[in-house]
This record gives sequence, C-alpha cells and structure tokens, in this order.
Amino acid sequence: MTIENELNQIFDDESFKLYQKEQLRFIEDWQYIESASTTDENRFKLDKEAYIKTFYKSVYYKIYRDYDDRELITKLALNIEYAKHPVWIQYRNFLLKKINDKEDEKIESKTDRFSKNIREYGFFELAKVKCLTVSSQTKLIDLLITNNLPYCIAMFDYLSFLNYLEKEHFITKNSLFIGISEWFECEKSGRTVKGNINSLSGHTNESKSRYTAYKHVGIVQENYKELE
Repeated sequence: MTIENELNQIFDDESFKLYQKEQLRFIEDWQYIESASTTDENRFKLDKEAYIKTFYKSVYYKIYRDYDDRELITKLALNIEYAKHPVWIQYRNFLLKKINDKEDEKIESKTDRFSKNIREYGFFELAKVKCLTVSSQTKLIDLLITNNLPYCIAMFDYLSFLNYLEKEHFITKNSLFIGISEWFECEKSGRTVKGNINSLSGHTNESKSRYTAYKHVGIVQENYKELE
C-alpha cells in the first residue's frame, strides 16, 4: 500500500472525521491544532503555552491579571464538554482530574495555614485538644476547616479557646473578633465573629437568625466525643 493510499484510508476513517470535526468545532483561535495521537499531558502543555502567549504576555494581562492554571483548565474542559470522540473524552477526564487536584492543593494549603495560625495562639495546648491523639487532632482541624464559621465559633467555645484567647493573647474583645476573622478570612471588621460569639450568650441583642453559633452547641459536643 502506498503512502497516498494509507493517508486516504486514514482520512476516510469515520473516527478520524469525528475527531477532525470536533477539533474544528471546539478549539479556540488561540489554540494549536494537535495530532490525535498527542498525549494528554503534551496537549495540555501546548494549550497552556498558546494561552500564555496569547493572553498572559499581553499588556492587558500583565497589568490586570495573574496567570492561573485553574482558569485555563476549566475553560478547556468546558469547551469539550459535549465532545464524543474518545480522544476528547479522555482529554476532558484528564482536565477534570487536574481541576480536582488543584482544589485538593487549595484545601491543603488552607489547612496548613489555619493550623499554623491557631498553633501560634496555643490551640494545641488546650486541655481538650492536648489529650487527643494526633489522628484525632487532625480530624478536629478538618472539622474546623470544612464547617462554617458559626460551627467553628461554637467549637472554639466548647474547647475553651475563646476564653483562653481573651485572657492570654488579646487585650480587647474587638481585637479578638478581628484576629479570629483573619484566620477564617472573614471581613476585616470582625463583625460576623462578634455576632456569633455573642449569640452563645443567653443575654444578647444579636440577631439569632443571622448569627447562629448557638445552634451548633450540641453538635460540636457530639463531634468532640467521637474524637475521644
């Protein structure tokens, strides 16, 4: 069989036609046109190179934007969301895995940052924390990372961390509210933290519908018992 016949056979193949059709349909103007045999890793490398060359190196991008892998990966995955050719399906799964990996990295870095912050303020020296195994301490941190602020305030209160912080580290209650807000990346004023701490008191004028830490008192106690 001649090279010409081999090429004609490839071009007449229905799978190749579908790949070519979807390639022209889904890829954007800035992307390179790659062979179907290109590996997923190399395809992404070329897409990333073209993306940065087209956008990130432009004057606008340098001034207003920072390059973010997640932005590109999400864009590429959405572009081929409805593709049917096996090559595109495989590439889409490759991109989705990258997105999940990026999210895991984000959660891990947030966990490390949070643990470091509260460690500096004596969290792991608290009686109810120090008595736990290392594994249970890790699970406790996971609870604080994955639950909302009202839950975390209730847990801090149960562990006597709020009283400890006020006594040992913060001169005023307002500085306490602001300090805790920074750990949870809340607003700088500390208002939400203040409202949730005050909601734990039996005598407060705070809105019980807006600040709900008091609703989590029983839940955090149960969760703590599961760690013992």
